[in-house]
Amino acid sequence: MPGLLWFPLAHDPSPVVRRTLAAHPNVPPEILTLLAHDTAISVRLTVARHPHCPDTILEELATDQEPIIRLSVVTRPDVSTQLLERLGRSDTHRAVRRASLARLT
Repeated sequence: MPGLLWFPLAHDPSPVVRRTLAAHPNVPPEILTLLAHDTAISVRLTVARHPHCPDTILEELATDQEPIIRLSVVTRPDVSTQLLERLGRSDTHRAVRRASLARLT
């Protein structure tokens, strides 16, 4: 995809377009960063599941208001032990805490 299209598509009014963009295998990290703050849960969830999502974005998504986003971060095979420990101790949602602690054992 030509580089000039990333930003306009990231601002497309359709969450389907933005979610599709977030799933693209070559999406640049700066677009993932932008989409990590999207209003649509499905877009943020897709960012959290992206195999090349940078750790800095995962750290941000680990504080998302939606438990499903935080749970998606916890279930990634590459999530840091530090992040799992933090979520296991202090997350407000029981499923996120349990999943974090289960990954640590």
